[in-house]
Amino acid sequence: MLLLVMLLLAACAEGRGPEGQYPSECIDRADNDVDGLFDCEDPDCAVAPDCIAVGDDDDSSDDGGASGDDDSAEDGVLECEPCPGSFEIGTLAEFDDILACESISGHLRIASLDATVPQIPSLPCLTQVGGPLEVSDNDTLVSLGGFHELTQVEGDLRLFMNPLLEDVSSLENLVEVGGSLAIDYQDSLTQVDGFSSLVSVGEVLHIYANESIENFDGFSSLSSVGGRVAIGSNNALTNVDGLESLLFVGGSLQLDENASLVQIDGLSNLVSVGDDAVGLGPLAHDEVPGSVSVSNNWLLETLDGLESLATVVGFLRCSSNPALYSIDGLANLMSVGGDLTVSDNGMLCQSDAESVLNSVVVGGQSDVAGNSGNCD
Repeated sequence: MLLLVMLLLAACAEGRGPEGQYPSECIDRADNDVDGLFDCEDPDCAVAPDCIAVGDDDDSSDDGGASGDDDSAEDGVLECEPCPGSFEIGTLAEFDDILACESISGHLRIASLDATVPQIPSLPCLTQVGGPLEVSDNDTLVSLGGFHELTQVEGDLRLFMNPLLEDVSSLENLVEVGGSLAIDYQDSLTQVDGFSSLVSVGEVLHIYANESIENFDGFSSLSSVGGRVAIGSNNALTNVDGLESLLFVGGSLQLDENASLVQIDGLSNLVSVGDDAVGLGPLAHDEVPGSVSVSNNWLLETLDGLESLATVVGFLRCSSNPALYSIDGLANLMSVGGDLTVSDNGMLCQSDAESVLNSVVVGGQSDVAGNSGNCD
């Protein structure tokens, strides 16, 4: 008994043991050793009794037998198939309803999970959701866990008010979101590395009120957003460098109230911003239809990154950025179809602002005023 106690203490001292260290760990659909592999996929479970197949040929109806159909995976074989309809998941047991789903034609909503589900269990078949995918209001959810096979969401993808969520890496194979992508009120999420394969968002990219996100490095493959890009109230965000691949924004570009944002150089490859820009065909590199708002970013120092912007069909607003001292990033701006507002930027020299903008043709009202920086 003393030896057993000593061994257990030693194991605790060294950290978490391998998958399968405790009974049933190889079939609980959780990543117990946090290595990204679930249950029988983990080599640590290779010799576990629960993971040794018994030769199911999957061609008859005697489910669970040694030579029959085995949709329940009792023999280690899982038949993936399309699932019609929509699913609402709130307990661990309800995930069994979508375990064999290769695709879901309707929506998938995972909300208000009970405290026994800190991570979404493995969903080894799921590659596509035909409607919206929502993960919201889960007070104890730490990891999205089981979405490793997901490549496409045809509707919206919404991550909303999961206060402990810190790991979205299982979305690493997601290539396309047909609707909007919204990441809002995720207090513990520091990075979005799980979106590294995402190429396009069909509608809006909305990233709002995430207290801990520091950068967008995980969006390194994102090249087009069909609607607007709205990035606001992300208090730890320091830069948007992860958006270097972004070429097209179909709606407006809004960068507002990001308290720690210092620079926006990551937008330097942006070709077009404006309504339905993605569907307009080839555009001149410097043609940017739409509206642009850069306001209330307390640490933003320059507008470097907007050098390609020459034409704004909507309004352009740059105001109340107290650390902004240079708008040279707008030096190539030729015309604004709506109102032009550059005001109340505490470190920006008023005469410098006027010099940069004095040749811009403005279709609406022009308000370049209240910029009180030192002009020496």
